[in-house]
Amino acid sequence: MMARYPGATRTGRRARLVHSRSGTNAKPPAEFTKVPGLLCCVMPMVSPQGPTGGVSDPGLQKLLSSLDQLETKADGAKSDLLFLKELLQSAEFQNLLELHDKVTTPRGQRSATYLRERHGSRSGEEMLAGMTPSTEVEELGNILKNVHLKIALRDFQPVLPEVPYAVDEDEESVKIVRLVKGADEPLGATIHMDEESGKIKIARVMLGGAADRSGLIQSGDEVHEVNTIKVAGKSPTEVVQILSNSTGPITLKLVPGDVDSALYREGKIRVRALFDYNPVEDRYIPCKEAGLAFIRGDILHIVHQDDANWWQARKEGDTNMRAGLIPAKQLQERKEMLRTTVHGEPMKGCSKGNKFSPKLNKKSKKMKKLAFHINQNEDQNSEEILTYEEVEQYLPRGSSSRTIVLIGPSGVGCSTLQNEIIATDPDKYRKPAIYTNCPKRSCETDGEEYIHLNKQEMEKSLQNKQYYEHWEYKGHLYGQSVDTLKSIIRDNHIPVVTCSQPQGIKFLRSAEIKPYFVFIKPPTLTQLKATRTNSKDEDLEEMVQMSDLIYINYGYYFDSTLINNDLQTATTQIVDLSKQLQHDVQWVPSTWT
Repeated sequence: MMARYPGATRTGRRARLVHSRSGTNAKPPAEFTKVPGLLCCVMPMVSPQGPTGGVSDPGLQKLLSSLDQLETKADGAKSDLLFLKELLQSAEFQNLLELHDKVTTPRGQRSATYLRERHGSRSGEEMLAGMTPSTEVEELGNILKNVHLKIALRDFQPVLPEVPYAVDEDEESVKIVRLVKGADEPLGATIHMDEESGKIKIARVMLGGAADRSGLIQSGDEVHEVNTIKVAGKSPTEVVQILSNSTGPITLKLVPGDVDSALYREGKIRVRALFDYNPVEDRYIPCKEAGLAFIRGDILHIVHQDDANWWQARKEGDTNMRAGLIPAKQLQERKEMLRTTVHGEPMKGCSKGNKFSPKLNKKSKKMKKLAFHINQNEDQNSEEILTYEEVEQYLPRGSSSRTIVLIGPSGVGCSTLQNEIIATDPDKYRKPAIYTNCPKRSCETDGEEYIHLNKQEMEKSLQNKQYYEHWEYKGHLYGQSVDTLKSIIRDNHIPVVTCSQPQGIKFLRSAEIKPYFVFIKPPTLTQLKATRTNSKDEDLEEMVQMSDLIYINYGYYFDSTLINNDLQTATTQIVDLSKQLQHDVQWVPSTWT
């Protein structure tokens, strides 16, 4: 028969009737745990045979006596009364009546005789302890403590009947699970063929999916049937095809595996993706439908990472609680190395920048401050393949805020924006002083805009890599140091910084500075030509191309992107953003917290 049980029965070749030594007060077995939307098959069960000679139930005895009286007084066919009496006296009916009494008995009730004996014995001992000592009291106490009496009480307490079935305990158990899921909802599990046995098994259960919600399917379970179709001898692809062609509920016949369910406790790690991923384009993923697509910068919640190659994750804040497969860090690194070795393609998300044409590397004749030497990034490991960065939530304390770092191609307006932001609140925002060996002018105050050093001191500090960016202009050296930023932060001000060299990003990313990178992107080339009529088309094209290169090679560092269409609008947006950073919870590298 089909029953509305919110779980699945664990059976042998025939269904087993589960008994408990604690009587009707027993909890239902784990297989009957409630799971929304899940149907299970319950095999027909034959109740234990009741007494065949005579009727023991008092109510039934009265009913039979009434029938005897009706037989002499009422009109009608005697065969009907005879049939009714035989039915009421039958063992099957008495078994059903006994089962009904047990089901309707309130939970927690036990045999009145048993409880009376237990409590009576306990009360008798307590009463004897409070009585005046005498020979009779001592004798009665010894009787109540007598071993034979205790054995008699134990033997005569209610005992459930033994299982009436001759079930072979050596036969392997099976689970028959019926899943009811949405029309477009995946099963939430992947399968594979065991290399040793050749049997189809559950490879992994996706957290939050239909299989996981059932609580009855685990990794390692052996698949015997799918919708009554035997899968023995079939390949995983053929089994997947059976599942794909199935409409409505899916019924699985499984042999339980030996995997500990504790392995599927949800993890707490969050990471920021440093590359784009589309499972449809990944030929290595075991099941494209189970994959999770994401783009660079997405925050991912890693819920399960015991698999060396494929992690289970979901996007942070996504209302869909189903997890999807993403490549593990080691697998993604191997894939990128293979792509480079076999196909000669550049590594996606690799910290080593791509070379670009001399036209894009063109320098101003007057200034040697280079705008992102993407082919000269000596401060980053050229072999590093960027995959994921572990992050944690950060809540600013007091009036502190993160350092605002403006990044963009030369000519996009980072320096102008820096000055405009500081002008909105000079007491709050500060510009770091620049180190230089340029002679001090009479109008300059040392330590405000510039910190003057001699040439030997500048060269030594350059060798010691004390500057997050440096340049040469008209024979003089210039550099910006992290120490000046720390000084501004200690004075409870917010540094506003421009960064025009990629190695500067690495120096600035620290727990003390906590930079917030804003990528200043130019508008379209058509808009630039319309608004910057004094600029050469060649320079504008170079700005747009350089912007694209910067984003491709360093976009994984950027927290926000802003298009500089209008100077005043862009300034207001950054100031508002800075205010939000003073009280909003943010995701930052775990090493910063």
